[in-house]
Amino acid sequence: MSSKPLVSIICTSYNHEAYIRKCLEGFVTQKTSFAFEAIVHDDASTDNTQQIIKEYQTKYPEIIKPILQKENQHSKGVYIIGKFIMPLVQGKYIAMCEGDDFWITSDKLQRQVDYMEQHSECSLCFTRAKTVDTVSNSILPLFSTTEEMDYTAKDFITKWISPTATMLFKREVIEANVIVRKNCRGGWAGDRIWELCAVRLGTCHCLPFTTAQYNIHPGGASKLWSNLDKQLQQFRNEVRNFPEFKRMLALHYNIFIIPQLTAPKSRNKLGIIGTSILYFKFMLVCPLYGLRVGFRYFLYKLHLMSSHEWPNIK
Repeated sequence: MSSKPLVSIICTSYNHEAYIRKCLEGFVTQKTSFAFEAIVHDDASTDNTQQIIKEYQTKYPEIIKPILQKENQHSKGVYIIGKFIMPLVQGKYIAMCEGDDFWITSDKLQRQVDYMEQHSECSLCFTRAKTVDTVSNSILPLFSTTEEMDYTAKDFITKWISPTATMLFKREVIEANVIVRKNCRGGWAGDRIWELCAVRLGTCHCLPFTTAQYNIHPGGASKLWSNLDKQLQQFRNEVRNFPEFKRMLALHYNIFIIPQLTAPKSRNKLGIIGTSILYFKFMLVCPLYGLRVGFRYFLYKLHLMSSHEWPNIK
């Protein structure tokens, strides 16, 4: 076995004391025919996350390689993967797993690397996942039955199909992602930037087995999508960096704008002024599809179109 890691695991954490031990345990129990490393970045947690990471570093120094911040970097607008993690990455392949998720099979890396090595055209492979709402302790169907197939840009734009904790990329995808992030304004939540970079560089394939548990909790990244203004900032960044997917992105983001325009006042938390501002911002980014939204809103107000027809804008 070569001493140089074939796979580098990227793990980011912040106040993940309740989850990080299972996450790290999932790394060190992997059974592989190759060397791998786990670069674990903690962004100045205020709980015991860093102490647990240090404990695992002591036990498994050849695997666990921590970066422990004393000051929070995310709050300063720093892209952590680009600035701190990628300069240390040695692997040909990069696996992702955030500190509040964990792997549930010891052969995850081996099976995914085997597939990637046999399919040189593949830039991203991922698997199914078990999704748990940690508040209600209930299992959700999300990611549990994803079909084995190659997925396209349209699939990634219109559906949430690839859980972060199961992703294995070619290194070039993450390097491309770092370049794209430099051209972004504001934050970028979600995995679509990785997925669209991967689509540009090769095929993206789902393997038909479950390898990870994805946890949904109040402090998780998935909660960022409740903010409409952040969704619009995401849309701007995606259109700017992936112009070849502009039409698909515009059609998809109509789904976020439309409910705000058609919702009764009791459910429209933005109000008339907030909705108007949101629509104006959408027009600035994508005027053609913005005009289509406006025209259909006009028909809707004249009772010539029902609200359930809105997502079908072509």
